[in-house]
Amino acid sequence: MPDGFGSSNLPLPTIRELSMFKQEDIVKNIDGEAILYLRRWHILKTPWFKVYLHKFFTPDLDRDPHDHPWDSWILMLWGRYREMIYTKTDFGWNIKIHERSGPSLRSMPAKTIHKITKLRTPHIWTLFLSKKKKRDWGFHTPEGWVYWRDYLNDYQVITDGKDTRQVS
Repeated sequence: MPDGFGSSNLPLPTIRELSMFKQEDIVKNIDGEAILYLRRWHILKTPWFKVYLHKFFTPDLDRDPHDHPWDSWILMLWGRYREMIYTKTDFGWNIKIHERSGPSLRSMPAKTIHKITKLRTPHIWTLFLSKKKKRDWGFHTPEGWVYWRDYLNDYQVITDGKDTRQVS
C-alpha cells in the first residue's frame, strides 16, 4: 500500500489468506455497465453479531442515501473517503460532510442515513461488525423511504463465484 495520508501500517490480508472465507462481490449496473462496488468476506457469524471484511471499489453510486438494518462498528483499516450524513429536519435535510481515513473506529446506528460520495484512495478496506438485524433497510428518496429490494432492481451478487442475486 502506498505511504501518505490515509495509509496505515496495519497488515492487510493476502488473497490466499482470504480464500478460506465466503466471498461476495456486489456488482451494480450503472447506465448499462456492470461495476464492482464492494467485495465482502464473511469472517465470523454468531447469534449476536457478524464480522465482515469489506473492500470498496467505488463510492455509493445510487442517487439517494441509505440506512442499514443493524447497529454497527466500522474499523477503517486503510484508505480515505468522503461521506455525507443526513439528518431529517422540519425544513428538509441537514447534511454533514465527513472525510474518513484509516486507521479509525466509529459506531453507526441503524438509523444513520448516509452515502459515501467519493473515494480518496483507489480502494477502501474496513472491518465491519454488525449487531443483530433490527429492521429492514432502504433508501431515502425525495418521495420517502424505499425498501432496498424495490430500489436496487438491477444489481448482482456473486458469492464464491456463483450469481445469487441476494444482498443481506
